[in-house]
Amino acid sequence: MELDFKTLYHHAPCGYLYTKEDGTLIEMNDTFLAFTGYSREEIIENRRFEDFLTLGGKIYYETHFAPLLNMQGEVSQINFDFIRKDETRFPVLINAIKESANEKQHNYIQFIVLDITQRKQYEMELMNAKRKSEELLTQLRNVNEELTSNIQVIAEQRDQLEKLNTTKDKFFSIVAHDLKSPLNSLKSFSSLLINHIDSLNKDEILTMSKQLRDSVDNTIKMADNLITWAMVQMEDYKFNEETIKVKDITSNICDVYQDVALKKGINVNCSVEDSLTITGDKNQIEFVIRNLVNNAIKFTHKHGFVSLTAKSLPDGQVQISVSDSGVGISDEFKRKLFSISKEQSTIGTDGEKGTGLGLMLSYEFMKLNGGQIDIESSLGKGTTFHTKFKRGH
Repeated sequence: MELDFKTLYHHAPCGYLYTKEDGTLIEMNDTFLAFTGYSREEIIENRRFEDFLTLGGKIYYETHFAPLLNMQGEVSQINFDFIRKDETRFPVLINAIKESANEKQHNYIQFIVLDITQRKQYEMELMNAKRKSEELLTQLRNVNEELTSNIQVIAEQRDQLEKLNTTKDKFFSIVAHDLKSPLNSLKSFSSLLINHIDSLNKDEILTMSKQLRDSVDNTIKMADNLITWAMVQMEDYKFNEETIKVKDITSNICDVYQDVALKKGINVNCSVEDSLTITGDKNQIEFVIRNLVNNAIKFTHKHGFVSLTAKSLPDGQVQISVSDSGVGISDEFKRKLFSISKEQSTIGTDGEKGTGLGLMLSYEFMKLNGGQIDIESSLGKGTTFHTKFKRGH
């Protein structure tokens, strides 16, 4: 079968056209006519290549396309928008070759025009798909961040619930055992006095009365601590900030505990400058220092010492320290000293008991006052508590 090159030429999938050097059309195939909607008679020798271009295309043709074609003789894969006879537009890809003729013939240009409408649509679909996928990816990232945040919130809530549950257990443990025990002791003392008042002499009654008073005092202190601690946990404790003279607090505390220390043969020394002032809630700070001094005496053997000192620090704080020559604290116990999760308080050197609430309250009060509490201690070598407060104005 003989090939019909003319048929192949006119029905090729791309448009072929030939122009003079000035762009005037002199020949084109049927495919190009189908692309543009013109008849052959309408455009041969009547239109130039640039007539099919948009305004922007014409500028590009004159400033870039034509100079490049003249310089290197061919141009490939240049994108233009073509205008049909009905004024609609479609995207095309242009390849051009400049062919030189002999002296009797003019130079002409061969153009190959590819309609890339479907490819543009495909590219647009790809762009839309990419944009949607990026939007979806952004949404997924946002969801992931939200889930991560929610997981963190849940973890924090779980930790808080565990802490609250531990607090509740500790509270009921104190109420059920540590508070109930001294109340039972009070009941026993009172029953003993009632039932044996006739058989007891004056000295015995006086001794029992003193024991009864001490037990009542301890029970009241324990109840006060429980109430205060519960109020702090419920954030129902008022904070009254003021400028406080350190000497006023420490002198009062030392006076109160001198008698207690002397009964155990412990020497208490207070050394505080008159000019030192701090900022905070006086009642809370006094509670902290009082509790530290009380514990120092509690855990120091007879003939030991307790010292209360204060000094100004270069960073604008005032450090109040309570030191003792007592039994000391192990590293393991130091780590949980201010935690309510510890099983119980330690018995003092003279059998003194407590709930452990004092140190926990001290820690809470230090936080409320923007202060800091540090421990220096090792077993058998005594303990020093350093508290730091904002310097007074």
